[in-house]
Amino acid sequence: MISLQPENNEYPKKGKLLISEPFMDDPMFKRSVVLLCAHKDNEGSFGFVVNKYVNMNLQDIVSDFPTFEGKIALGGPVDKQSLYFVHTRNDIFPESQEIVEGLYLGGDFDVLKLHLNLKTINSSEVRFFLGYSGWGKFQLKEEIKEKSWLVTTKTNPKFIMDFKDDSQWKAALKNMGGQFAHLANFPEDPSLN
Repeated sequence: MISLQPENNEYPKKGKLLISEPFMDDPMFKRSVVLLCAHKDNEGSFGFVVNKYVNMNLQDIVSDFPTFEGKIALGGPVDKQSLYFVHTRNDIFPESQEIVEGLYLGGDFDVLKLHLNLKTINSSEVRFFLGYSGWGKFQLKEEIKEKSWLVTTKTNPKFIMDFKDDSQWKAALKNMGGQFAHLANFPEDPSLN
């Protein structure tokens, strides 16, 4: 028999993904995937929603920004006026913070703009987020206990950098395998089934 809430024993930590349970109703986090960039139970957590997008170009947000061929994600409800980025190019941004092997957070925006203009970095190597998702101390732990989130075992940088469509919620569940994969097919509105 298929369980609609299979047991998930993974513990949240930097570099893992949070996948919202199919029953989550919060409009910001419904069917979302969050990349955890920092987590400590007694300090809090922060990350970026990787599969919700805004209908804007970077030039709409930062007037002197070079042309960028890629979607901008709504990283979360906190500080939505600020722009953040993750990338795979630690060689260009040695001061950036490693999230997981091969994936890094932040760096110098002027250096980024220079490399975008020179075309020495491309849209498959950098992702932008407006705002971020944040949890106070022990808040995320409580939400996981309440079955709001599933935690993945590992994060593949390619999965994070591939933002061509919004199917990442289903793909993340399928990647977890077993009974989690069945949740990917759960209808958004079960009453219409």
